[in-house]
Amino acid sequence: MEPLEFLPYLKKFIEVTLDDGTRAAGYITNPDAFKNEEQPPTHVELINGLMKSAVPLSRILSIGLPAREDTVELPIISDPNLFLNDH
Repeated sequence: MEPLEFLPYLKKFIEVTLDDGTRAAGYITNPDAFKNEEQPPTHVELINGLMKSAVPLSRILSIGLPAREDTVELPIISDPNLFLNDH
């Protein structure tokens, strides 16, 4: 993808699809690189929680905004043996 295509997404949580079908998501941590027209970036740095990744722009097929509520699942524990008795 071209660096200019990332400008609308610099302050948003994004998801990119790579040429092998995998996806990466996060906030862009190198936004200044996309504003520099003299030296365009070769990769986008994404941070998602404690994970940080550098994705080459040449491998990105598409960029979009994921449905954030679909990215997290909370487990529900209903096993009574997991709780301690106060007796």
